[in-house]
Formats: sequence, C-alpha cells, structure tokens
Amino acid sequence: MSAVVLAGMSYLTIMAQTNRPVIGLDLRSAEDWKRIEEAVRLLCIALNKQAMASEEITLESQVLNLIDDQWL
Repeated sequence: MSAVVLAGMSYLTIMAQTNRPVIGLDLRSAEDWKRIEEAVRLLCIALNKQAMASEEITLESQVLNLIDDQWL
C-alpha cells in the first residue's frame, strides 16, 4: 500500500507543476493538499482497522529507531 500511496503523491506533486486541476483539486492550493493528506490518513486508518479485525492477516510489531537511523 505504501508504494501505491507514494506513487500517487509523487504523481500529484509532478502534476502540480502543470498548474492544472486534477480530479477537481487545485494542486497549488494548501487547502486542497490538506484534503489529500486527510484522505490518505483516513485510508490508512481504515486499512489498519480492517487488518486488525481480520483472522486471515497476521500483524507483527516492529520497533524502529528512526531518530538514530534517519536524523543523525
């Protein structure tokens, strides 16, 4: 799912340079980018809830030390 969302966000970022609306969204508008971000957030929440409720999906916890790995 991450790859699909990242590809979509990359596409929208590139399309913002054309200064044309995409599916009715003005990609030069901070307000419309907030709408996109909220939609992605809700999608992630819904998929996580569905995965947690499923007996067919096994979830594993991972502890990531992102501060040490990415910010230093």
